[in-house]
Amino acid sequence: MRILVIEDEARLAQTLAELLHRQGYTADISGDGLSGLDNAASDIYDLVVLDAMLPGMDGFTLLQRLRQEGHTVPVLMLTARSGVEDRVRGLDSGADYYLTKPFEPQELLACVRLLLRRTDGQLRQEDAVTCGDLRLEPGTFLLRCGQREVRLSRREYDLMELLIRSYPQIVTKEQLILKVWGYDSDAEDNNVEVYISFLRRKLEAVFTGVMLTARSSLEQSSTRQLEKALRGEGYDGQNGQPCFVTEVYSSGTVRVMGSSYYQISEEALLALVQECLSQQEESGLLTDYHLRYLRYDGALSIRIAFTDSTLEQSALRAMAGNLLLIALAALVVLLGCSYLLSGVAARPVERAWQEQQRFLSDASHELKTPLTVILSSADLLAESAPAEEQTYVENIRAESRRMKKLVEEMLTLFRAESVRRETAFSEVDLSDVVTDAALRFEPVVFESGRRLLYTIDEGLQVSGDRDALERLTGILLDNAVKYAPQGTDIRLTLTHQDRTACLAVENGGDPIPPEVAAHLFDRFYRADSSRTGTGFGLGLAIARAIVQNHRGNIICRSQEGLNRFSVTLPVLRQKEAQ
Repeated sequence: MRILVIEDEARLAQTLAELLHRQGYTADISGDGLSGLDNAASDIYDLVVLDAMLPGMDGFTLLQRLRQEGHTVPVLMLTARSGVEDRVRGLDSGADYYLTKPFEPQELLACVRLLLRRTDGQLRQEDAVTCGDLRLEPGTFLLRCGQREVRLSRREYDLMELLIRSYPQIVTKEQLILKVWGYDSDAEDNNVEVYISFLRRKLEAVFTGVMLTARSSLEQSSTRQLEKALRGEGYDGQNGQPCFVTEVYSSGTVRVMGSSYYQISEEALLALVQECLSQQEESGLLTDYHLRYLRYDGALSIRIAFTDSTLEQSALRAMAGNLLLIALAALVVLLGCSYLLSGVAARPVERAWQEQQRFLSDASHELKTPLTVILSSADLLAESAPAEEQTYVENIRAESRRMKKLVEEMLTLFRAESVRRETAFSEVDLSDVVTDAALRFEPVVFESGRRLLYTIDEGLQVSGDRDALERLTGILLDNAVKYAPQGTDIRLTLTHQDRTACLAVENGGDPIPPEVAAHLFDRFYRADSSRTGTGFGLGLAIARAIVQNHRGNIICRSQEGLNRFSVTLPVLRQKEAQ
């Protein structure tokens, strides 16, 4: 039996797959909602284990889409969302069972066995897959047609099973590669073509009526049928606008016909026809003549229909003017209402913000004690646990350390956002702070296979918190180390520009899109919406809070293959070099 696990937490997904493997099941993993839906819709799985919180598409939406498309594969929802409304939503969306995290492995396996028993009796038969006179037997990998049979390789069997279960839907080469070879495979289009040729020869060997047809030929056939239907409709000009139809024969003769005659000279008519014939599109607008045309290329002649577009364009201009007036009026009203309501609306927002900050601080502190107990207990358990259980102990330790780091960063962010500007600020030599940070990071950058280059103006004095400024510099350097390609340079500069100190960290790598750069400094934001990254999306948020407390500004720009984070801070003065 084949089971699909759709879970974005890599450690949990691997643990579930291993648990299922030990029970004799074949388990595949999808790490996001879009690929999970694509795989679940292939109808090659006997059961789907589905998480609710997924990147790309959440589990509830995935399940609804799956059921709307008519797929009856049993679905076991396995999620941390334990509220009654979540359970009801999951079951109403089409889940066969709803199990919340944390769960007991024995309970999970019992649910799997229950749903598979239902599948055996009701939904699918695992003994054979059929299409027309063709029979595919999974136990022996035999392809049968009547009394003739041929044995398939595992790859050929998976490919043939996917094509049969997807019929009559068209399966693209990309889908075949993802579902048969896997997401991490180096397979290309020619690999698919080779195996399709193998299957065609084996289909010929059993004398079946089933054929494998390429997608391109089906598309061409459909296109021809659509074009034929479209060109057969004609253009009669019944909307009351001036309309005429010209028919151009191979001899060059031009004949005018139509439901309403359009007054035009013979010279202008020939010019219109020539311009339409020179166009690649079958329909379009001739702006110089204020005419819209539709062309039909027949076997003996070319028919071109024309209609006056003056009224159409006039209506569009009038509509655009009215929309502009409406938009201006709406803008004035909106600004007035916003001004009146801003004072009322701001108070509950501010109160909610304060309550959120207080909750964040209290929760982070309360989590420290149980985390300490978990880490200590895991260390003790590691000393006595059998070798086969060391992996699970290490998972506990790794995830606990990860949570501890998250708690620490949440507290740091809370303190950074709660401190009022210039509270306990003193005169700080920013040049010394940045130099110390650069010296600390030099071995880290070197060990990572990169090189740190820095240029620091001396004697830049600012008003601020030295510890916070040290953390700011460390966050920017650490971010550069994470994302700079191997063998590249990381550049750190501190310069005096007018009345500000400009601190910049620059590294190569993939350019940051503007829509991503606009949210990089938001709390818990990551360009990849999944929860599988190494960070928590708090580092740059902490950096922004520190900069704002120091009356500065921080931006991110990508240009010419370089990503640059720049911080500007007001300078008190610059010491003269000794």
